[in-house]
Amino acid sequence: MWLQRLHQKKDEISGKGFLAAYLADKYMLGQGQQGWQQVQQAYKKSDRNQFFTELRKFLRETGYIK
Repeated sequence: MWLQRLHQKKDEISGKGFLAAYLADKYMLGQGQQGWQQVQQAYKKSDRNQFFTELRKFLRETGYIK
């Protein structure tokens, strides 16, 4: 559902923030690995490596990744 919404409203929302929220939810559900696969498929911009590094750091610092 999250990813469908992202594709539908790509111009109206911040893709990075949306993907971060999606991935945090997946971690809370015990589905972090599946969430990463979906995020990596959805985010193809040139800054993806930096974004993924920063996102992983954020999720650790906020307790989503234990």
